[in-house]
Amino acid sequence: HRDLHSFPTRRSSDLIEQKAILQSVSDGQQRMRYIEGIRRAGKSSLLHSVEYAIEQSQMPLVLVYVQAASVTASDPAGRILCNFLSTVAKHPQLKEAGLVSPTEEQCCGNLRQAYEEFIAQIEDKCGSRRVLMLLDDFQVIVETAQAARELQPVLAQGILGFLNLLFEHINPRAKLVWVLAGHRAFRQFKSMLPGALLWGVLQPLAVDFLKEPAVADILCRPLAGMPVVILPETVARVCYLTGGH
Repeated sequence: HRDLHSFPTRRSSDLIEQKAILQSVSDGQQRMRYIEGIRRAGKSSLLHSVEYAIEQSQMPLVLVYVQAASVTASDPAGRILCNFLSTVAKHPQLKEAGLVSPTEEQCCGNLRQAYEEFIAQIEDKCGSRRVLMLLDDFQVIVETAQAARELQPVLAQGILGFLNLLFEHINPRAKLVWVLAGHRAFRQFKSMLPGALLWGVLQPLAVDFLKEPAVADILCRPLAGMPVVILPETVARVCYLTGGH
């Protein structure tokens, strides 16, 4: 168990963010949330506060924390999914319930079938409980697909299929629910990997990211009184390239 007193002091707005996250998974997958924030901005603290709130309220959720940081260009989408589901099956409560993860061969052979059979196991063996996947470093998955679009189109399409699979299971009956988190601003994903249905419904929760008015202030204030004009297009470009960091 983590020492909750060691967490950084939370901003009052974090209670709103925590509530939004819990509402998205309190009764199936009501919404798909993406927590965006640079390192040390408070993302991990927010995730831990969600974990604590689930424990205190005794919600029927088994929380599993996974990271996508280890995903590489040599990992097909099936292996990525297999590694995530294997982490779920190793959770003490779920292992005791008899949950078994699909093999890499099964995931690579038929991604959708492997995913849906795993969900069926959760429904059969876990009773009223659902599994909440807190997936951190989500941007690595998108970056991997972006890098593979030209030289490894099969990999890029596989990852696109994985994201579309998450989209298709956003419903109140979902037994495997997700909260995503990462270091990139959500607005960058659409151009990095076009065509993912998930982008149409994924709802970002920004943790200390700056929007264009704040970026404009940072750029323009030091130049006040000088014969220099910073165009709105420049502000927009800087905001895009930095992701609001």
